[in-house]
Order: sequence, then C-alpha cells, then structure tokens
Amino acid sequence: MDGPSNVDTHHPVGQIANKTMPSPPEPSTIASASVLKNAKHTRINNSSFRITTLTIHLNAIHVLFAVLLVFLGLVYSPAKCTIRWSSADTGGDVGSETVTSMDPLYKSVAPNAILNAGGRADEVRCHPGTREEVIGLIETFMNAQDKGTPRMLWLSGPAGAGKTAIMQTVAERCKERGVPHANFFFFRTDGSRNDATPFVATLVYQIIQFYPSMANVVAATLHANPLIFQTDLQEQFDMLMHLPLTAAENSLSVRRPIVLLIDGLDECDSERKTAQRQILQELDTLLLQGGISFRVIISSRVEPQISMAFNQLHSHVDSIFLDDQYSPATDIRLFVTAEFEKIKSTHYLAHTLSTDWPSALDVDGIVIESSGQFIYAATVMRFIAHSPASPVLSLQKVRGIVPPAKNSPFAHLDAVYTYILEQSDDADAVMSILASTLAARDPDVARIKICLKAYHPRYSEELVDSSVAELSPISQIHEGRLRFFHASFADFLQDKSRAGRFHIDLEAFCVGIFQKLYTKGDSVLCHFEMFGSHQSQTPLIRANFMHVQPSPIIRPAVTYCPGRKCARY
Repeated sequence: MDGPSNVDTHHPVGQIANKTMPSPPEPSTIASASVLKNAKHTRINNSSFRITTLTIHLNAIHVLFAVLLVFLGLVYSPAKCTIRWSSADTGGDVGSETVTSMDPLYKSVAPNAILNAGGRADEVRCHPGTREEVIGLIETFMNAQDKGTPRMLWLSGPAGAGKTAIMQTVAERCKERGVPHANFFFFRTDGSRNDATPFVATLVYQIIQFYPSMANVVAATLHANPLIFQTDLQEQFDMLMHLPLTAAENSLSVRRPIVLLIDGLDECDSERKTAQRQILQELDTLLLQGGISFRVIISSRVEPQISMAFNQLHSHVDSIFLDDQYSPATDIRLFVTAEFEKIKSTHYLAHTLSTDWPSALDVDGIVIESSGQFIYAATVMRFIAHSPASPVLSLQKVRGIVPPAKNSPFAHLDAVYTYILEQSDDADAVMSILASTLAARDPDVARIKICLKAYHPRYSEELVDSSVAELSPISQIHEGRLRFFHASFADFLQDKSRAGRFHIDLEAFCVGIFQKLYTKGDSVLCHFEMFGSHQSQTPLIRANFMHVQPSPIIRPAVTYCPGRKCARY
C-alpha cells in the first residue's frame, strides 16, 4: 500500500519558517536609543515579543539589530513566541502570527506504548512464516472497502496464545507500507502504559504524523485547555481526535482509513477494569461519528468484563479467537525447529552439540506440551538459548529428566499462571474447582457442581459459575466440560515449587472429599476417579480409607482390593 500523498504546509513550525513578516512603518525622525538604538517605547514580555514603534529611523545597523533580536526570540522560544508589528498612528495590528506550544501533548505521550519505542520489556513479533493465516485475515479486514463491513475487530485468545506478537507484526507491516496507523501496547508491569491516562495523547501524537494539518486545531485546544489530559476520555476523544480530524478532512487530497491497533486491553487498569469499558465505548463512538474512517483492532484475553463491554457496543464487531483452527501446532513446530538451529550455531557451547541433537521426540514433546499456545514454546526455548549451561542439560530440565537446581525453565510461564489465579475473587472456590477438574474422571461442569455442593453447602451453582468465569484466560467450557488451554497448567498446580500457595495436593483433596461423600453415600462419587494418577499404595490413602465405613447406599459398589480399599464405578 502506498503512503499518504497529501503534503501539509500548515504545521505550526512551517508557518513560522515560511511566513513573510509585514514591513514596519516608514520612520520619520530620530529618537533616543534603547536596545534598538533609535526605537521608542519598546516593550519585551516573557512569552511574547512585542515591538511597537512610533518613529524609527532605519539604517543598516538598526535593521540588523532588529532581525537579530527577532531571530533570537524564535530560537529560544519558537513554539511560544508571539510577534506583532503595530503602528502608533493607527493603533492596529499590521500582521500577526501565533504558534501555541504542543508541550502538553508531548509530555502526555507514552513512548513505550508505541511500536519499537525504547524501554519495552515484552518486545515480540511473529517468527517468519508463522501466523500468516491470522495476519491475512486481519489485513483483509483492514483493506475492506464495503461500507457494510465491520470496522472493529476483536482478536482474542487464551493467555500466551501470541496475540501481542501478531499485533506487533501487523503494526510493523503497516509502518513498512505507509498505512496510516496508531498503536497502543498496554503492559501491566510498565507504569507508563498500564492505564488509560496516556491513551489519547499517544494516539493523537502518531496520527498527526500522517495528518499534520490537524495539529493546528490540537494546538489551539491545548492552548485553551492545557489540562485537557486530566479530563475524562470522552472529552479527550472529542476535542483532540474527532474535531481536529474533521477540520483537517477538507485539506486532504487522499482520504485513507486510519488503523488503530490496541493491544492487551485486559492489561489496562487491571485492578479496577473500568477504563477497559470506557476505551471501548469511546472507540465505538469514534466509528459512529463519521468523517475520516477508522479501522480498530483490539486484542485481549477473553475476560468477562471485556466480553460484556463488547456486547454493549453499537458497532458491529468482527472477531478472531486463536484456537486450533489456525493450525498453531504447525507454526509452533516451525518456531521450535528454527530456534534449535539458532542455538546450535550461536550458543557458547554449540561446539559440544551432536548433529542429531535435538531428537524428533524432543521437538514433539515441546510442541505437544505447548497445547497450541506459543507462550510455553517461547518460554522454554528462551531458557535453553539464554542459559550458559549446556543446551543438552537445559533441555533435560525442560523435559523433567533432570530437576532444575535453581532457575526454573518455566519461570515466565509460572508468573502468568500465578497472576491469573491471584485475580480470583474467591480463591478457595477457584482452587476447589481446579482440584475437582484434576480429580474427576470426566470434568463435566454440571457434575463438579453437584459434587462440590454435596461436599459443602457454600458451593452454590452461582458461585461455581462465577469462579469458572474467572478462569477464562486459561480454561474454557467445551461441550459442558472444563478444559485447560495449557497442558502445563496441570503440572504447575501439582508442583509446589512452582505454584507456591496455589499448589494443589491432589491426594489430600481426594481423601478429604471422598471421605465425606463416602460416609454420606452420595451418588456423585460415581463421577470421580479417586485413584486417577494416584494408583500407588500411598500411606495417606491407606491411613484414611482403611478406617472409613461406606454408607449402605454405596456399600454394594465397594470392592476390597489387597492391601487397600477402593471403589469401582
């Protein structure tokens, strides 16, 4: 796509540079000197430079002084200088030009939120040749000419599906092709871009690069209201985006849609979450106002409050959910294979690696464990590549063959899991649901509800539904069953060294819940495989079950096995 063909000559800096200053009035007499030797009644103020002359005798020296003084005024305060030539005879301005400072805008921009800006801790992009199908769908959306097509797209997916990498790759392609666009990459742990405060300023700053004629209106607005960035989002959108773009529209020879790329909306105001809804509402209004056309692409996790906010919009929203239909396993295999090749050529101990390392089984293991989510593959490959240890040893730690001595291969992944669990409103309920899912032969949500309700009255159907909704970034209900997006999540939950306070002692959970239901004779026991991954004869199970008397209701279903008591269902 070609870049914008319009050239704007109305930028404030250009106005000063190209302005032909009106000539001062003709002098008639010689007066006493001050800074300008033959000038009378000369006044110089702080932010403006005013020269009022009743009678000036001009010669080469005087003109030189005047020009030099004007030049110094422009150099030291080019954006704040006001110059007026006035005639004492008429008392009116012969000519004037005012340039208002854009400093309030520049000071409110979040550079880290812009593509390739410094200070990004999470800079990622798609590996060449991967995610092409999804990127192609996004580009088709951007280029759609039909007025009836949606102008807002929601790119969603589980935690770690690669949404930010896709958004950054799309933004880079927009930049390369000259597509008018503006980006905002939210990031939870970066205080400069984890809320909506710099949102409008950062977008406006980028849009001005493509449509500089809107700068005059923006500058005038900032001059009239320098505290506008302390106001609500609605006023900022109206005064700094809608009105300036409407005013600039008539001066454009080519009108091309502006693409707005908003990544990580779920990481904006992640504690209160109110700004997420406000941003969506204002973007919705922007699309409905007419004038210069926009294409808005928003990426986020599927969180309840964001889903509800999208449901309330007036605009029709297209959507892409990153699941198995876009062949993530194929892309992940391509990425993992390429990363291993890079390690074999760049690692400090690359010379120690055999030509047949890694094995096909090693690659398969990483692809399978990724479960279609790039975050697992990216995390373990980063660990292998950056560790000074032998890549062979690092891979063995990833595969669990050798326990990690200090640094975990899954540190980044574990941080993601931990953060999601920390956001739960009722941590005990969430952990009980997760434990039930791990323990159940068939993690049917309806059966889990029945079982937990029988175990304790507090587990109402409403509480379970609410808690399951909070797990949406890492799980989904598919055909009535709770399914984890990440296979490694179950490993995390059962590894105390990784999960910490979110560790699930599945054996203890099974004993506790089975004891209570076993004595009650509740039929929901039939929904659990109590010995699923605990078939061995553990002391805890023996100590508890050998002394439990089953209810008469389920006694016929109990079979006594050598050395232990177990229930067959």
